[in-house]
Amino acid sequence: MGIEQLRKASTMKIARFANTTLLTCVTLVLLTIGLALLANAGLRGPGKYYGVVVFDRWDTCFLLSGPYITYISESVKNELRL
Repeated sequence: MGIEQLRKASTMKIARFANTTLLTCVTLVLLTIGLALLANAGLRGPGKYYGVVVFDRWDTCFLLSGPYITYISESVKNELRL
């Protein structure tokens, strides 16, 4: 095998690795953006409910307050919508 063939094979491996890496990065970015668009969140100040209220695409509501995640009932979640 000559030097030119080794160089060509090496260049093809690098190009394939770069394409795979780029495809992986683009896929992860698009997934992150897509999931971020599906969530709806709002901040709540001091009061009866304190923290970040999140509604997901299935209309489940939960409150994030520090390390705690509290699921909100159907009867209360309409009060928390922005």
